Amino acid sequence: MDYKSFLIYGSCLLLMILFAYLYTYFEKSDKCFCNIKVRLICKLLLILVPTILAGIRYNVGTDFLTYIKMYDNLKGIECIDYFTKYAAIFDIEPSFYIISRFAYLFFDSVKVVFYIYELIIVIFVVSALERFNVRKMLPLSIYIFFLYFIPISFNLIRHTAALAIIFYALSYFYEEKYFKFIIYVFLATLFHKTAIIFFLVLFFIPSKNEKINTMKIKIYYIMIVLSPLILNITMRFIKYIPFLSSYFEKYNVNFNNSGFGFLIFILPTMLPIIYMWKKGEKQNIIQSTMNVYLLTIPLSYLGYYLSWAGRMADYTRLLEIVLLPWLLTKQNQKEKKYILLYFILFYLFYYIYMYMFLGNNEIFPYQVW
Repeated sequence: MDYKSFLIYGSCLLLMILFAYLYTYFEKSDKCFCNIKVRLICKLLLILVPTILAGIRYNVGTDFLTYIKMYDNLKGIECIDYFTKYAAIFDIEPSFYIISRFAYLFFDSVKVVFYIYELIIVIFVVSALERFNVRKMLPLSIYIFFLYFIPISFNLIRHTAALAIIFYALSYFYEEKYFKFIIYVFLATLFHKTAIIFFLVLFFIPSKNEKINTMKIKIYYIMIVLSPLILNITMRFIKYIPFLSSYFEKYNVNFNNSGFGFLIFILPTMLPIIYMWKKGEKQNIIQSTMNVYLLTIPLSYLGYYLSWAGRMADYTRLLEIVLLPWLLTKQNQKEKKYILLYFILFYLFYYIYMYMFLGNNEIFPYQVW
């Protein structure tokens, strides 16, 4: 076991939890340090810890060296030339080119690319948590975010940036600010093409007719149950869409795999969440969030067709960092204590087993430039 790396990650986790706690503690305080509100300082430190951790790393994350090669290929290409000649050749979202070009012109360093991506990820996640109003449960949200999503962000930087933006976009959807939601979903697609699927969330826009709303939800739940069959048909159709066809050409699509092994990875967190949801108050925002969260099932099932597609479930699993705080506050003190302990231990076990022992995302050992 790499104790040195574990100590580094553990120290950063504790720092983030501390700053998250202080951020909520000074919520109604005007206390300042050097004419800057202490609460703002705590927020900045909360954002900076994972950003610095990501920026100074070297060869940490499976695709780390691949991104360096991509940067070297793109950095010298003029903007006009890229969008007129090379965009189709490189087949990569424009945000990576723009960030790489910026890093090259102003700093001439690929390190800046990793700093910028992690900064984008953390800013959008923390800003979304503010908008979702998790309040005193913010340290729990940060705990889950660090143990589950920070390792992903060290490997799949474009993907994680897109899911952070989608997470933020959903906060507008629940406020019925649909135009802003669409704008942010479009922005997310500039970081990773797969974010385009979240335009489907517009299906959940409520009708003025309650019977139509009830019918839509029933149809949706039936589709979730039948998702393995529906996905088989849908995937055969999607591979002919030009916007996404490159992924089918780049990766082998397997229509022969099937099974329910994917449930092992999602049920340990999904079942307690569903239990608390069914038991508690049916608030609109929780209901809407749960509807989107249930997409975790079909998105996870995609992994049977494409080896990379299972990661699509990360988009909806990120909602766990708001669902848990919301739902826990609705439980009685005894249940709350046991459920909280369960999730704390589960995510810690998941982190140690998946990232330390199995080596997923290759974040161990941690090393710097």
